[in-house]
Amino acid sequence: MPWFDDCSDEEFEQRTVSLDKVLFSHLGSPPNREDALTAEFVMMPIWLPGDGLGAMNARAEKRKLVKIQRLADELAATWASLHSDTRSKMEIISSMIHETEGKHAKYHSHHPLSLDLISILDGLVNLTAPLANDVIEAAPDAGRRDLLSVAIVERLRQVWEERKSVPAPKSMNETGPFASFIVDSFEILGLENNPRAAVDSWCEFRARYPIGA
Repeated sequence: MPWFDDCSDEEFEQRTVSLDKVLFSHLGSPPNREDALTAEFVMMPIWLPGDGLGAMNARAEKRKLVKIQRLADELAATWASLHSDTRSKMEIISSMIHETEGKHAKYHSHHPLSLDLISILDGLVNLTAPLANDVIEAAPDAGRRDLLSVAIVERLRQVWEERKSVPAPKSMNETGPFASFIVDSFEILGLENNPRAAVDSWCEFRARYPIGA
């Protein structure tokens, strides 16, 4: 299991600091401006999985979307079928939790449980599903790629180009500054994919899906 699937904030911070040191040792200091690219930028696809390349497995994503629609329909129908006394009690308790904090703070919401709320949820899911399907259709195909490694390569290339003011290589030789940079970064990040394979996969991905296309 990758370390980032179950890591503490302290470990994540330590990895970030270590990666910043790698960036500095290979590329020097970042530009003196607030939006300069740092280790935190490189690691963003790890802690925010959606912030990668936008690629997805369309078939799997559509199955999830259909499942969400089905579950929302079932929730609304089952909630409506509850005995009114049962549903009323749950709504009263939910309303009380809604107005309190303390140990129930994580359940605090602007909208306590109600038949109306669950019906609205069901309606919103069904209303937005076609739009979500359009997003899935338009997204790049993930294929068999390790998207996390590919996204990290793309961000490492951006940092390279910003600090060196030259285009990053599109391939990775066995030796050389770019190869050392990628290998050291992958090691610090604990990525299990082969660095060279990740660079090749990135190259294939961008050949098929150019930035800005």
